[in-house]
Amino acid sequence: MPGADIADREAETHDQELRHEQFGQSSERGALLDQLELQLADLEANAAQAETAVQMAAAGKITVPSFERRKPARRPLPEHLPRERIVYPVPASCHAVATPIAQLGEDMTETRSSFTPVEGDPACA
Repeated sequence: MPGADIADREAETHDQELRHEQFGQSSERGALLDQLELQLADLEANAAQAETAVQMAAAGKITVPSFERRKPARRPLPEHLPRERIVYPVPASCHAVATPIAQLGEDMTETRSSFTPVEGDPACA
């Protein structure tokens, strides 16, 4: 039966065409296009970075105005605040060291609030 053979061949060909449409190279074109678009985007980004680098290199050095930093320092207290001179008695000698203690100098400080000193060094009391 030659007619049946022709019908079978036509059905087989039709089957192959449908499989090719669904699973052939043409179905992968979308994925290839996506990959090419990603590569193109990467190339454009690299070109933009290279262009920026060239512009920065052509610009040369950037000048920044200089300035002097102020030294951090405490400002003196206002003159209207009260000042008080406090002299602490120093023992003549310290039993921990067994040597006489000499007065080395005098310090004048400004106080911000009331201060109650501790009675001497515990080791020298």
